[in-house]
Amino acid sequence: MRYLKNKDTYIYTNKTAADVIRMVAADFELSLGEIANTSYVIPARDENNTSLFDIIYAALDKELVHAGNMFILFDDFGKLTLRDIADMKVDLVIDEETGENFDYTSSINDRTYNRIKLVRENNETGMRDIYVVQHGRNIDRWGILQYYGTLQEGENGEAKAAALLDLFNAKTRKLKIKNAFGDTSVRAGKMPVIDLNLGDIIVRNNMLVEKCCHKIYESEHWMDLTLRGGDIHG
Repeated sequence: MRYLKNKDTYIYTNKTAADVIRMVAADFELSLGEIANTSYVIPARDENNTSLFDIIYAALDKELVHAGNMFILFDDFGKLTLRDIADMKVDLVIDEETGENFDYTSSINDRTYNRIKLVRENNETGMRDIYVVQHGRNIDRWGILQYYGTLQEGENGEAKAAALLDLFNAKTRKLKIKNAFGDTSVRAGKMPVIDLNLGDIIVRNNMLVEKCCHKIYESEHWMDLTLRGGDIHG
């Protein structure tokens, strides 16, 4: 992953995120592992003096917004690998008995939006095309939290606005579990089952491990986890 800090300029058309990863890997002689198929075809993209990581991230973000699919990019023993998040589940349950303690916070101050406004310059009319979607109930609860963005040529404004509202119209929740029973199958990108009552929400489903620290002392094995997903957003 260190090599993805390199910067370059790319102008490409009609490529999926998987195509972009293969393109970058070929140019910089990076070893590839399994690269899952992504579905959304990006009509055109101009990346100028941008890190390889951000170029790939932008392509995966397009896949998430337009196709609703989330993928995990990671270094699998020296090979750049892309997996569908649904394939990252592990047969492990963490609950009050298997997780010693946890830290949990929720907020609307970071990456929470209940109104999405997207605009595009219309060269034919000389006007701006404007797309707005909002969630009235959460506006009543929290006030207006607006996300403002621009659209590129070929993007569906209505679909993208709806997808962004679906992604961001929730509290930002952070969950860290300390001293859970250790399991060597768990690493960043994996998805164990979390079964915890966090106070304002009860989680009983798979969650994505963003960070994992294994602690092994002779016959003891513990791990600290930072998680997201399952209505928990980092």
